[in-house]
This record gives sequence, C-alpha cells and structure tokens, in this order.
Amino acid sequence: FPSHDSNKVLKINALYGGNIESTLSQDLTVDLYRGNTAYRFIPTVTIPAKATLDIISKPIYLEEGDSLRLTASVNSKIEVLCSYEEIS
Repeated sequence: FPSHDSNKVLKINALYGGNIESTLSQDLTVDLYRGNTAYRFIPTVTIPAKATLDIISKPIYLEEGDSLRLTASVNSKIEVLCSYEEIS
C-alpha cells in the first residue's frame, strides 16, 4: 500500500470477501507483509457459497512498505473489497 518515503499511513476500515462460487465454500487467508517478512494475519477463513464475509472487525493500519496479500483456495472464486483512508 503506502510506498516507501511517502510518509503516509493507510487506515484499513473494512475488508469484505465475496464468494462467487454457486455451490462450494471457499477458503481465504490474509498475510501482512512488513518489508520482506510475512505474518499470517488471518490463518484461514471459510466463506460459504454465494456469501459475503466481513474479514476484519476493527480498523488496521499499514505503514510505508506494508502490504496485505489475500489468497483464495481456488483462483477467481473470491472477490475482495477494501475500504481505506490515507493518513498523512
């Protein structure tokens, strides 16, 4: 998210995962990358077929160089919406 030397922080207000598969539930994991180190932020969450899930219940903050990586158990079966604010 924020690039190096930007002096900005992102406040992630919401992450929603939607399973577009019509019959099967899908798994999603979320990793926080800080520099070159990955931290398992959300181990595995299951999203039922044709359902949407609020992935985080409270805001999180990303500093310069941080990123979130979301991985679905099956490619192209989960769509994610992120709501955030840029803080200078």
